[in-house]
Amino acid sequence: MAHEFELTVVGNPDDGFTSIEISSSASGDQVARVFELDSGWYVELVNPEQLRDQALIEAIVEAKNELLHFVNRKGVQFPDGFSRAAASLLLMQRDDNKGFSAG
Repeated sequence: MAHEFELTVVGNPDDGFTSIEISSSASGDQVARVFELDSGWYVELVNPEQLRDQALIEAIVEAKNELLHFVNRKGVQFPDGFSRAAASLLLMQRDDNKGFSAG
């Protein structure tokens, strides 16, 4: 069974936090973005009517669970002189030895 949605982790220095973009596997169009800030979890939807789609809800939960492994997901103060690439890598740092991890 093919997944209806694809998840892409994004560490965009312009945002200042780590997020996951959820895209339709069929069209490639982004349908949602999930992220956590100090004030809580957020889900941005392109079309709020899609919350009726159980597969999308499952993708949102999967995205949240995946983001829990990103140590700087809520954002971090970038040191002076940090390049965009270094800032992005800092946002992509994980705690589970998958991908970029500290230590």
